[in-house]
Amino acid sequence: MSNYFLSFFGYLELPYCVASNGPREKMRFTLGHTGLLGHFQDRLFSAEDVALPKPAPDLFLHAAAAMNANPPSCVVVEDSPTGVQAAKAAGMQVLGYAVMGQHAKLLAAGVDHVFQDMAQLPHILRSLPNVGSVRMGA
Repeated sequence: MSNYFLSFFGYLELPYCVASNGPREKMRFTLGHTGLLGHFQDRLFSAEDVALPKPAPDLFLHAAAAMNANPPSCVVVEDSPTGVQAAKAAGMQVLGYAVMGQHAKLLAAGVDHVFQDMAQLPHILRSLPNVGSVRMGA
């Protein structure tokens, strides 16, 4: 994980979380392995928390409610068509993170924007309507 991406969380003035179809223990392992767990420790939402997993909107709606966020003001970063469908069904804006050649599949699923480098994320977030403050700098 690049230092740039890790420092991104220090400057993000928006609430953020992880909402995954995976089990909570897998999320803890994966985020811990990448050095990101500390940024999400109390904001992990799993399909284990809801009746229906993605592509149903339940998980994203649950996460938004827990974060006291209005779904249309939420931005979801997704790398799977199933997740895109769930976020769209929840009425959220969706950014497709296409690092494994799934660009066309994410577009077909309905993402609002596709990107391939996490360094692009702050700029993309700043350009979206109904999104809070994103500041980058030292």
